[in-house]
Amino acid sequence: MKKKLKNTVKKRIPSPDMNEQEQLKLKGMLLNFLFSKFIKSPNKESYFEVRSALITSNFYNPYSDELSEIDELIKDDKLIKAYKTLKNIPNLLLSPNAHLTIAFIADKLNNKDESEMEIFIAKTCCDGILATGDGSMDNPYIVVRISDEYDILQYLNKHFASQQLLNLSENKHFDKITCEDNTEIWFDITDAVLSISKEIR
Repeated sequence: MKKKLKNTVKKRIPSPDMNEQEQLKLKGMLLNFLFSKFIKSPNKESYFEVRSALITSNFYNPYSDELSEIDELIKDDKLIKAYKTLKNIPNLLLSPNAHLTIAFIADKLNNKDESEMEIFIAKTCCDGILATGDGSMDNPYIVVRISDEYDILQYLNKHFASQQLLNLSENKHFDKITCEDNTEIWFDITDAVLSISKEIR
């Protein structure tokens, strides 16, 4: 099945002749293929591969509030709708919090196996982010979404104290988070900031 999908993705490259719906479908297939590859063999290279495909796709919105909408569905006890909705949001494919939320819903629906798998995926996504740097100013972690920063803090058992947005140049943007233990963790949010800038233009 994976081999068939791989061959399909390779043969069908998005072209101007394809309508928007066809292009989105193909890009979604490519994202799922690269994501499966990353989960199967998690490393810096496979993480950057799926990350690059996501941030250059039409799905990418680093400041979206889908998770807030999902939280409302969960509060209203609409678990199946929340589950189905969250499982079909390509924008959140690499979000640790999204996968932890799926794990929570799956557990509530008594699907223990999927809950455990989603917890594993969430940890793998965090490890992917950690593989991009060391959190220093010279080698910051590169995130997909701003919410990833708080997922990493939780994963590292750090507690937020303050945050500072730093634009060191026109095309380099960072968040510096100071933790309660006075450690500083730097995040490169350039892709997120530039994506919004492109929408405004």
